[in-house]
Amino acid sequence: MTGLASNWTPSIPRVMCPHCGTFMRFAKLEPDPRKPYTDRMSFDCSCGFVYQQSDRARNDAVAD
Repeated sequence: MTGLASNWTPSIPRVMCPHCGTFMRFAKLEPDPRKPYTDRMSFDCSCGFVYQQSDRARNDAVAD
């Protein structure tokens, strides 16, 4: 594969936009100011929707 699809890694989840149904773009990883020792991922969509997910929410989803 070439292009963006080859850069995908399992550690970054693929998130579908709840508004338009396309895959969202990983935008940034930053410390969560509300929770110590926790990171927050942000995803942007071309339709303008923004989604943020913390480490804890991601780990809880994988455990289920």
